[in-house]
Amino acid sequence: MIPPIPRAPPPPTDLSKIPAKNRISTIAREHGVAALIKFRKDIWRADNSNSLLHPDAYLSDRLMKEILDKFSILKSVEAVVNILAPYKRLRNQEHALFALLTALQVRSRDTE
Repeated sequence: MIPPIPRAPPPPTDLSKIPAKNRISTIAREHGVAALIKFRKDIWRADNSNSLLHPDAYLSDRLMKEILDKFSILKSVEAVVNILAPYKRLRNQEHALFALLTALQVRSRDTE
């Protein structure tokens, strides 16, 4: 019998670098998704320059997942600035997002 070819382990993802004990709980993630969807709609409604865009153009589901995956390490405005840097439609939203994440941290501690 031919032995299977050993596979290299997959490269670490951002989430795999965060210890399991520091990851957001399922309940907190659900609250986070709801809060980020509301945040996305608020940003979309406030932007009068382009009403043709869908709210996802401001804060995609993929970015929401990344924010929630990195929830435990987004402890400063600078960390939020770094994650939002590539997204031009989210410029000047760093403080608002950090405030939302701070409120979610308090709520997630209450639900544990």
